Amino acid sequence: MVDIEQLADEVLEFYSQRIKSNYRIGVVIVAPPGSGKSTIANQLRDILNTRYSKYLTEQSITSPALVGTRSENPMEIAKSLVSDLSEISKCQKEILNQNNGIFPERVEDFGFKPVKLTSNESITVIGRGGIFNSIQLSPPTADCNNGSENMAQVIPMDGFHLTRKCLDYFKDPTTAHKRRGSPSTFDSNNFLQLSKIIANTMAIKPPVTKIYSNIYSDISLTSRQDLPNIFVPGFDHSLKDPTCNQYCISTSTRIVILEGLYLFHNEENWKEVYPILEETKAIFPCDIEIDLEATELRVAKRHLESGLVDSLEAGRRKFSENDLLNAKLILEKKLDVVGVHKIRND
Repeated sequence: MVDIEQLADEVLEFYSQRIKSNYRIGVVIVAPPGSGKSTIANQLRDILNTRYSKYLTEQSITSPALVGTRSENPMEIAKSLVSDLSEISKCQKEILNQNNGIFPERVEDFGFKPVKLTSNESITVIGRGGIFNSIQLSPPTADCNNGSENMAQVIPMDGFHLTRKCLDYFKDPTTAHKRRGSPSTFDSNNFLQLSKIIANTMAIKPPVTKIYSNIYSDISLTSRQDLPNIFVPGFDHSLKDPTCNQYCISTSTRIVILEGLYLFHNEENWKEVYPILEETKAIFPCDIEIDLEATELRVAKRHLESGLVDSLEAGRRKFSENDLLNAKLILEKKLDVVGVHKIRND
C-alpha cells in the first residue's frame, strides 16, 4: 500500500527546492482505471492541508494572504494567462446559444483552438466540449474554497469528459458512448489550455522575503492576494456528465494535484500536456503501478454503484470492453517521463 505521509514528505521536500522560483508546484498522478489515483490524490491533499493548517494555528496566523502581497490587478493577471486565445466570435456565440452550449461540428476537432469570453468580472475559456468543459478565471474571493487557506487542491481530469450530448454528435456515436473514457471522448483541447494556465501560474516567482525557516513559513510569508481564481469543471456521477466550476484553484493554492488517465499519454493533444507542465521545472510526477487483474473488481463495483450497470457481472463486462482497453492504451502509449516516482498500489 502507498505511504501517503511519506509521499507528502517528498512533495514538500521538492517544493522546498522550488519555493524561491515557483509560486506553485504541480503533482501529476497517472494510473489505469481502478488503481486508486483519485483516493491517493485526495488523501495527499488532505494531509498537506492538515499539516499547513496546524502550522498556521500554532503560529496564530489567521490569513497568510494578509502576510503576503497584492501588487497587481487580478483580472489583468487573468488576461495575461490566456493572452494566446482569441475572443469568441459572434457566430460562435450564436452556435452555443442555439445548441445548449455545444459546438456540434467541433466535438471531434482535436485542432480546435479554445476561445475566451471576456467580461468585467470573469474570463470563460471554451474548448471543443463547449460550456460544460469550460474554465473560468475570476477575481479572488473568500468563498472559492469555503473561506479556507488550503495550500493544496486536487484537479481531476474527469471534469473534461465530453457530455453525452457531445458524443451524440460524433460520426460514430454508438462507439463514442461505448468507449466513453477513451482519449478522444475528453475535451483534450481545453484540458491542454488548463495545463498552460496552471503552468503560467507556476512560473510566477513568489514575493521575496528575508525569512526562509521551513516550508510552511515560506508558503505563508510568500502568499499573494492578486492571482485570479481558476474554476475547473468536475464530473457528476449522478448526472453522468461534467458540471461547471466544481473545483477552484485559488490564490492561496500552492500545490496543484492533477490526476487522470492520460496525463502521460503520447498522442493527440495529450502529448503536449506534460511537457508544458515540465517546462516549469516545478512538477512532481507520479506513476501508479498495479496489476490490471487487481483493478477489475474495483472498477466493476464502481460502475454498479454509479448506476452505469445493473449487476456486478455487467460491470465486469464493461471493464473488459472499455476500461481494460484504456488501461492497456496508457501503458502502450506513454511519454518517457524523466524522474517519475513509481508507486505500487496493489
